[in-house]
Amino acid sequence: MPLFRKKPAPDPARVPRRRLADPSEPPMHDTSRQYRRGMTIAGSTQHRLQKNEERALKTATPREKIHHLLAIRRRLTVVLWLLMTVTVLLATAVSQFTARVHIDYATDNARLPAANQYSRTIQRYLADHPLERLRPYTNQAALQAYVIAHHPEVAQLQQTGAAGLGESAYSIALRRPVASWKVKNTTYYVDAHGVSFRYNAFASPRVAVVDNSGASYQAGSAVASSRFLGFVGRIVSLAQARSITITEATIPPRSFRQVECTIAGKPYKVLMSIDRSAGEQVEDAQRAMQYFESQKRTPQYIDVRVKGKAFFRE
Repeated sequence: MPLFRKKPAPDPARVPRRRLADPSEPPMHDTSRQYRRGMTIAGSTQHRLQKNEERALKTATPREKIHHLLAIRRRLTVVLWLLMTVTVLLATAVSQFTARVHIDYATDNARLPAANQYSRTIQRYLADHPLERLRPYTNQAALQAYVIAHHPEVAQLQQTGAAGLGESAYSIALRRPVASWKVKNTTYYVDAHGVSFRYNAFASPRVAVVDNSGASYQAGSAVASSRFLGFVGRIVSLAQARSITITEATIPPRSFRQVECTIAGKPYKVLMSIDRSAGEQVEDAQRAMQYFESQKRTPQYIDVRVKGKAFFRE
């Protein structure tokens, strides 16, 4: 007989009535009536309002409808701002884009060249540099150098703004010649800066270069170096600044490094060399002419090719 006796199992028949489960209550595993966040307080249509269900819109509470309308308003505001931003960016890009080129001339002249040749040159440059079709990104210095390289008669190219939708306006200033040189029915010009070119839109210059060097030229070859043409242009311009008018520049026989200048009102010529500064030679020539004028003497020529000295023959 065991020392301790086990406690007998309770008899279900003797369980108090208060502990018995109510047979009308649903089982505990049924959660259909459990509390759900966002559904018990604000109703049970919030998740369906996001899908714009018609039934949910009719049965939703006023608070749910207000929240739903605010969410729609926020989305529409974001979409409208995005559309406005894209529209402004596109309008700015189109207004600054260069699809066509309009050419204006800084000087009004009946002999101006056709503008389409400069437009085509600018279009070729922009085709090689697509990003520079937007005016703020156009390299003005590089574009001007490109145009001058193909059209030496152009002195300056300047962008003046928009000429229309997708069209940019450019102003071109042409070179004004101070001397001309004709060889083999081809006339060359040089401006005050010593730049040589072939097309002249202005009146023919009074200074003509006479070539007595005896050199033979071939088609397609340069008649003289750009250094020589530049020297002629500089001495003519510097002489005009000192009230000295050069009417003719002669290249002596068998020489391409010196020039004989004919001075208006003077019976003699002035010899100059391209190996020495044009400004110094013009200054020396002016002092020599003033000296002979004060002495009432008339030399056959004045040679200022050597620095600090002036040679002459009477």
